[in-house]
Amino acid sequence: MDGKQKKRWRDYSKKEKGTIFVVMWLDFLKRGRKEEEKKEKRFILSIDGGGMRGIVPAYILKKMDEELKARGITRPLYSYFDLIAGTSTGALIAMALSAPIDRLGLEKEEGEDWKVTRENIVGRWRRRVEIEEVGAIERLADPTEILDLYRVNGNKIFIPDDTKGIWKLVGKVTRILGDKYDVAPLEEFLDSVFSDTPLSEAKVPTMAVSTNAKGCTPFIFRSWDSHGFLYREAARATSAAPTYFAPAQFIDRETDEELTLLDGGLLANNPVLLSYVEGRKLYPEADEMRILSLSTASPECILHPEEYSTNLDWLSSLTSAYSSGNMKVSEMAAESIKGVKVDRIWENVLEKKIKLDDTSEEAVSELMEAAEKIWEKDKEKIFSFLDEVTKEDVHSSLKLKAPLMLPSGEN
Repeated sequence: MDGKQKKRWRDYSKKEKGTIFVVMWLDFLKRGRKEEEKKEKRFILSIDGGGMRGIVPAYILKKMDEELKARGITRPLYSYFDLIAGTSTGALIAMALSAPIDRLGLEKEEGEDWKVTRENIVGRWRRRVEIEEVGAIERLADPTEILDLYRVNGNKIFIPDDTKGIWKLVGKVTRILGDKYDVAPLEEFLDSVFSDTPLSEAKVPTMAVSTNAKGCTPFIFRSWDSHGFLYREAARATSAAPTYFAPAQFIDRETDEELTLLDGGLLANNPVLLSYVEGRKLYPEADEMRILSLSTASPECILHPEEYSTNLDWLSSLTSAYSSGNMKVSEMAAESIKGVKVDRIWENVLEKKIKLDDTSEEAVSELMEAAEKIWEKDKEKIFSFLDEVTKEDVHSSLKLKAPLMLPSGEN
């Protein structure tokens, strides 16, 4: 204290000094209690399956990235999530978001790496802050590049049948008896993107949902418990849609178990509930979890029983009913969990159903238009999510150590 402050303190009576001390002490306790009551929040990105309809969530992520830049925020989008999860095409996007860019066949986003600092509060009676640099968040793939994976490469995976006449008929019969597509182009594409990158090198915790043919149970590829799997292996398994591609055959490198894996969409095309389950295991002390759940503009299911006169009439609708119902049940279950908020980004905007393997220019154009409509309808909900996730007190530090880089908190 300076001279004036010391004189003012001497002039106070004992009673006044005691009152001041009590007020200061209560304020100290109150601030300490606030620190203790500070809630741990975790943020999850969950992306649906849907083949070429993956254009929709990829477009939404691109728009989110642009919004961050418009706000003057240079930190990469992926680094705001504590877990990125996906099924099938959603898993491909999730893995492209989190994979180390120097190992991928994608271009690095322009700009310098985002520096990460941590504030340390020091001093007993005065608030003094020391800034410690704890690392840097790498810039990975530009969301625009991920969007182009679909727009540019879709017809390299789902190769259109250009045959005519009798040969077209032969092709249709062959596909009825076997898988619709040769898996080789898909595997070549995944190899060109992911190479031999181990899943354990993910920059944030990442999971991909597939289906284990044995028991028809979820088989989840986890970057934090990878069992030696590679990115491309997880991508191959999660996108092995029955009748489209042959099942994926692998051997678990830790257990030596022989695995036959199928598309995760068979069980959880909307992985929101599974993403919560895995997020809870990763962050058992989390008080709140907020999940951004991106759809692939899956069409609304409407049944017309009065028009179905035979079992064949029902057959085409049952698959749609099961898939749609499964996704909605997952969403409802996740939303009912205490401390969980789900921001579901879905709108019934497609004028007609677009097949998951439709790579035509018309389909791609319609999907891009649908994605823009969804963005316009749901952008306030997305902005609210961005407002929360970009708060300094939420993601103030990173733990930048192998095998994981977590956006906030500790391992």
